[in-house]
Amino acid sequence: MGRHLIDLTGKQFGKLTVISRDANDRAGNARWLCQCECGKQKTILVSSLVSGRTKSCGCQAKFKDLTGQTFGRLTVLSRAANRQNRNILWLCQCECGKQKTIIGSSLVSGRTKSCGCLTQFRDLTGQKFGRLTVLSRADNDQNGNTRWLCQCDCGKQKTILGSSLVSGHTKSCGCSQHSRIAQDLTGQKFGRLTVLSRADNKQNGSTRWLCQCECGKQKTILGSSLVSGHTKSCGCSQHSRIAQDLTGQKFGRLTVLSRADNEQNGNTRWLCQCDCGKQKTVLGSMLVSGHTKSCGCNQHSRIAQDLTGQKFGRLTVLSRADNDQNGNTRWLCQCDCGKQKTVLGSSLVSGHTKSCGCNQHSRIAQDLTGQKFGRLTVLSQADNQNGRSRWLCQCECGKQKTILTSSLISGNTKSCGCQSKTHRKDLTGQKFGRLTVISQADNDQAGRTRWLCQCECGKQKTVLTLNLVHGNTKSCGCLRTERKAKKKA
Repeated sequence: MGRHLIDLTGKQFGKLTVISRDANDRAGNARWLCQCECGKQKTILVSSLVSGRTKSCGCQAKFKDLTGQTFGRLTVLSRAANRQNRNILWLCQCECGKQKTIIGSSLVSGRTKSCGCLTQFRDLTGQKFGRLTVLSRADNDQNGNTRWLCQCDCGKQKTILGSSLVSGHTKSCGCSQHSRIAQDLTGQKFGRLTVLSRADNKQNGSTRWLCQCECGKQKTILGSSLVSGHTKSCGCSQHSRIAQDLTGQKFGRLTVLSRADNEQNGNTRWLCQCDCGKQKTVLGSMLVSGHTKSCGCNQHSRIAQDLTGQKFGRLTVLSRADNDQNGNTRWLCQCDCGKQKTVLGSSLVSGHTKSCGCNQHSRIAQDLTGQKFGRLTVLSQADNQNGRSRWLCQCECGKQKTILTSSLISGNTKSCGCQSKTHRKDLTGQKFGRLTVISQADNDQAGRTRWLCQCECGKQKTVLTLNLVHGNTKSCGCLRTERKAKKKA
């Protein structure tokens, strides 16, 4: 394998100059000892050098002197002594006079423009938001979010988050949502239901009403279900057609003879006579909906017929074979290649099986030595795996790998894996919801890529690539906390 590896000694990649070959890593990937322009030496993977993913020992991105620069209301005074999760901290002076230590990435990205004085406090006393008038400042919640004591037009007082007031998410103490439901519904009609009187509330305080259905049955129903139209009867209207007498009616090939015993869960069943002569008990709902139209004979009619002499693809049916363990019909077939095989009748009729298997392996069985598939060149045949042929391949990066024939021919495998690593997208600096990617973190135990992210609330969190890209994770968790607080408010 060594003679196929390109010698990179003396070549330059960004700020790095290759000095000599170093020992391979545990996975067998080639590594080189490099000298950075800053004077530091570092061992780097050949794939990282060639792809351009690594251009320095890390000094290029590690440090940029921000002293004297202004970011919003903040002026950088000096570099702070400590670091936060490997992030450089800077001592800044705010226009309000307060000094604060801030992460450099937060300054450069514009996420932090003040010591907090800009957004820290806004006096809402006396202001009105919907039906709420702010009386005074209340104690902050557990997360430090500002809360205000408010008076609702209905007379009730309630403590509400400042963010919920300003955003318009909370406009009342909750009375406006229940105004229609809380009104007296006695005598009103909703569908087949007429409200008789108020019933006891549920354990969660939801209003309930005693209603009389047109069928004569009484039922207690939630006020919200009546007003929204979700409940229009005691349930009789849903079962009216299924509960009717189906005796003598015909559904497909089935004729209803009589009512049968209900199922354990109370579903109605009927004894039916099929056109083939067989009797079967069928659910009323399956008959009415049209899901069941026969005893099952209709589905097997073509499969049960005599297929002797018929041809399906490369297979010619010779004779009927014994059924399988499940009672499925099987046929002895002769393939064009001369081989005989027993095949299910359903597989022949549906077209799922068209040969003894020779058609699928015709191309795979050929000699692939010397052929090229993507970045891979086939060197020789390797030992089979579970009976499947494999080939020893040389990748353009110099690494050798044993690969299944089917993976080469189908195009599923086009490299030793270096191609997918080379084209891994760098998410540094990108923003996903409230999260801004700072740097790549260590992979998880399954080898999946993770990124160190900075949330708008100031907290840092390590997140999987797929969760960022697919939108599964949009914050460090503060967004969920805020939503729960708004619901409680």
